[in-house]
Amino acid sequence: MCMFTDIQGFYEVTLLNTQKSSKQKLEELNHMADKWEKSLSVPNSTCPVEQVSV
Repeated sequence: MCMFTDIQGFYEVTLLNTQKSSKQKLEELNHMADKWEKSLSVPNSTCPVEQVSV
C-alpha cells in the first residue's frame, strides 16, 4: 500500500477518533512511524513519488 494512503487512513481512523485517548493515539503513532521507517528502505513501485525541484 502507498505510504500516503497509509497516512491518510491513519489520520482518519486514529487521530480523528475521539474515542481513543491521547496515550492510545501516541502508541499507534509510534507503531506506524516504525512501520513507515522500515518501508522507506524498500522501494515501492505501486506508489510513485513526484520529484520536487529546489
